[in-house]
Amino acid sequence: MVKWPTSMPPALPSQSVKVSGIVPNTSNVAMCVMSPRRGGRVEALGGLDIGARAMIARADTLFVASRSRPEAGAAGGVDISHRGGRAGFVHVDGDSLTIPDFPGNGYYNTLGNLLGEPRASLLLIDFENGDVLQLQGIARIDWNAQASVEGAERLWHFEAVRGWHRRVATSLRWSFVDYSPETLKTGSTLNRRPGSIPVSEFK
Repeated sequence: MVKWPTSMPPALPSQSVKVSGIVPNTSNVAMCVMSPRRGGRVEALGGLDIGARAMIARADTLFVASRSRPEAGAAGGVDISHRGGRAGFVHVDGDSLTIPDFPGNGYYNTLGNLLGEPRASLLLIDFENGDVLQLQGIARIDWNAQASVEGAERLWHFEAVRGWHRRVATSLRWSFVDYSPETLKTGSTLNRRPGSIPVSEFK
């Protein structure tokens, strides 16, 4: 369990660094700036409210925490990996997320863990304003849905049970520069069910 501090540490001097990722499906270029702003309020969520869904619909990166099945014992462990694509690559439908799984490093740590222990956590960061969204829920892998999103090998679904929207939780600010060529090969179109919310409504 990670315990978040009740207050932010003293602000650091502003710094800038240019970073280019190395993982093929999320190697986008961005500028990072350290901001002196302090953390804001924390909102507990029983599901996904309109603000959380809007943040997810705009995201081009998320982080997923999973753990090995209980039977693994001391040989098991936890894993934190990222998933990414174009903005809007995650489909939001109520409290349910559908996430395309693009080719990665081939280790399948996340998928292997989810097969044995479907409970998982997601972390999303609004890199422009510093908001952080933490979600806990149940994941399910759809092995036969690769045709739904260009470039995806499969989909997995995440049903959010609870979460926390932490306002201005990080002092890092990122501004988007460009997508990598690998990311541009992917799509973000899913077969949407009636009642689902298109990304365009969150502008």
